[in-house]
Amino acid sequence: MRKTNPILLLLLFLVECMLSACTSAASRFDQITEVPVATLTALAVTDAAPVPADATAGPADEASTPAAPVPSETAPAPTETALAPTGGAPAPTESAPAATTLTLWHTWTDAQLQALQPELEAFAADHPEVAINLLPASNNPQPLADTFDTNAAPDLLAGSTGELSDLTGTTDIGLLNPTTVDLETLADAAAAKGAATYDQSWAVPFSKSGLALVYNKAILPSEYLPSNPDDLNDLLQKALAYKRAFLSQYPLCIAANDAYHLAPIYFGFGLPAYVDEAGQGYLDTPEALAAGQWLADISPVVYPGQSDELCQSAFLESTVAMWWTGPESLPAIQAAGIDYGILPMGRPYVEVQAFMLTPQAAERGNAALAVELIQRLTSPEAQKALALAGAIIPVEPTVLADPEVAQSPNVAGYVAALARGLPLPTYPYADAQWDIVANASEMMWHRVQTPEEALTAAQAALVAEVAKIAGNITEAEVAP
Repeated sequence: MRKTNPILLLLLFLVECMLSACTSAASRFDQITEVPVATLTALAVTDAAPVPADATAGPADEASTPAAPVPSETAPAPTETALAPTGGAPAPTESAPAATTLTLWHTWTDAQLQALQPELEAFAADHPEVAINLLPASNNPQPLADTFDTNAAPDLLAGSTGELSDLTGTTDIGLLNPTTVDLETLADAAAAKGAATYDQSWAVPFSKSGLALVYNKAILPSEYLPSNPDDLNDLLQKALAYKRAFLSQYPLCIAANDAYHLAPIYFGFGLPAYVDEAGQGYLDTPEALAAGQWLADISPVVYPGQSDELCQSAFLESTVAMWWTGPESLPAIQAAGIDYGILPMGRPYVEVQAFMLTPQAAERGNAALAVELIQRLTSPEAQKALALAGAIIPVEPTVLADPEVAQSPNVAGYVAALARGLPLPTYPYADAQWDIVANASEMMWHRVQTPEEALTAAQAALVAEVAKIAGNITEAEVAP
């Protein structure tokens, strides 16, 4: 027969003392030789004995203490709060309120986040009750518009204002709150324009980007370098001559035949827009036709791999002498040890990076805190830190004039290139241009259609698409 653990026997003795007279339990203690398994199981799942009603008082009179009422439905398991002494301070019935959380979707690199760290830490010091939840936009599995049904929308966005036509366009509820910030005091003209739609400000800009010709000084002799940013035909002739002189290399790489990457060419030939705020298209104009012919003429000598990744690889391997690209490409070029220059050419789109406020920030009571965070992260100190960290071009005039920033060849080169540019459109009609311009440009690039054929068809398609968009635009969107 199995011997019983003495400690267990002692526990049983104490239980028996509570259930009956201790002397009676003591008389039976020596007779216990085995505890059934069912009894051990029951002891294991039984709650601890209740705490006396007043731990500081003497023994209570059991007859005068009413039993707690038993609810008609199954009662929850007892908790320490429910069993807390009533003679002292009452136990809390709920936990302390959680810290306020500001959720920010962003597109920053690790280096840019590091540059912003002092401003984030200063905000945290002023508001220790606020947690900032920084989420890379690429990690968000659903579009912004889909997050409102589940209350998963962020309070803030930090990203391209090229999305404004979607975020403020064709829906009855705006996905952004307009701002009352005087952008002209915070940003240069292109950045201020890029943060507005129909003269209503929807964002607070902190940087800008766009395309310039980045060239490899080691493989591009100066005689092949274009000297006039307005003379695209000079670039064409020098590119053709370079290919004849260096058969194993290419003079130029263009990442895509789309409206963004070809903007320096179309606008460089004088096109005012693909389609303007009023819905007027310009794809069959003489300026567009001249740009289309230029594309057809240069395509045989342009590097055949058309993507950012392929252009970068070819440039880093010294297969391509010039690359139409943005400041975000510079860290990789610098890491490769390439001696490079930055040349303005044509008229690029100016893409503005800005902070945007969602209506959910106001609904959660976070709007004032969110605006204060925006002010910190768009301050001259923050923009200067981002500029010196590389791969960002500030928009605040005093930062652009700062000697330490101005002497950066990266900043100086892109400031000169983007000063010539057009703001990336934020009005709803711009949604019509992207696929249409890309398809027509592909036809001309591969010489499947002449410029007249491709662009006449593109203009007709643009007019039809603008009419569809016009039917969805509310009066409030056009005149907020």
